[in-house]
Amino acid sequence: MNALTKSWLDYLIADKYYLDKAEVVKSDNGITKLKIGSHDFSMLVLPPMFILSQPTAEKILAFAKAGGRVYY
Repeated sequence: MNALTKSWLDYLIADKYYLDKAEVVKSDNGITKLKIGSHDFSMLVLPPMFILSQPTAEKILAFAKAGGRVYY
């Protein structure tokens, strides 16, 4: 069981398919969210990695530039 599950935090493991569908939006209270379908996420936690596709990297960068929190 991982730390997010133990802490009762919702999370989604998003691969390229989900990130392609994601859009960066500002919520009514000004918080930047990554919207995937009917789910809104306020932060990204990236695993250790060396290679990202250009569209994935651009989506993560757009999220961060808009004020989204990205942890690695």
